[in-house]
Amino acid sequence: MSDPGTTYRNREEIAMTRSTRDPLEFVKRTLIDAGFADAEQLKETEKRIRKDVAAQVKLAKASPKPTVEPHLFEYVYST
Repeated sequence: MSDPGTTYRNREEIAMTRSTRDPLEFVKRTLIDAGFADAEQLKETEKRIRKDVAAQVKLAKASPKPTVEPHLFEYVYST
């Protein structure tokens, strides 16, 4: 859901909406129901994805920020 807080929704409504309309949960349920994967496979896949994302975030934070100077005025035309 796009609103993480409970500013205008109560906790029960948020929980109900997440359990019935969350697209990620829908796909997980569909994969399990169709027999393409079981819950353990999906859990392991999600764990691996989270690990990969965390590693890439760490790499990005450790990398130097890109410079824009050499490309700042490329393809800028005046008429």
